[in-house]
Order: sequence, then structure tokens, then C-alpha cells
Amino acid sequence: MLDRLKIVHEGRGGYIEIGGHRYVIEHVEGGRFCIHFPSGNRTRAREVHLIELQALCDAEPDSWALERRHRSAARGPGRR
Repeated sequence: MLDRLKIVHEGRGGYIEIGGHRYVIEHVEGGRFCIHFPSGNRTRAREVHLIELQALCDAEPDSWALERRHRSAARGPGRR
């Protein structure tokens, strides 16, 4: 399952591509990266991607963490 992941590092960030969808990655510290996963627009394909990304984090916990981004948090304080 993890062989479908294409990991692209671009400086302190980059992305993971799965089936034409890109998920932003961000360097946190000490070689550890955070994968940003959007909370909205859930489709069956996105659910499978979430499972695959979580499997990557479980297989390499010292290198990867998953963050589910919520739309309300992305708007910033005071915005609705």
C-alpha cells in the first residue's frame, strides 16, 4: 500500500502524492515531518488516502506525523 506514495521534498516542505492528490508536508524538527490532511471534501478515495498516510506514520513514527486540518482553523481568528 505504501508503494503508491510519492514523497517529494522541497526544502523544509514538499508534498506526498497519492493517486493525483497532493498532501502538503512540513518539516517540524529533527528530521520529522507533519502531513497536512484536509478535513472537508471527504470522498471514498480520500478515506483510502487517509488510511495510507496513517500507515506511513505508524510505520515510521520518528519521521512522520499526521495533522487533520479543520476548515474553521484555516480561516484564522475572527473569520467566519
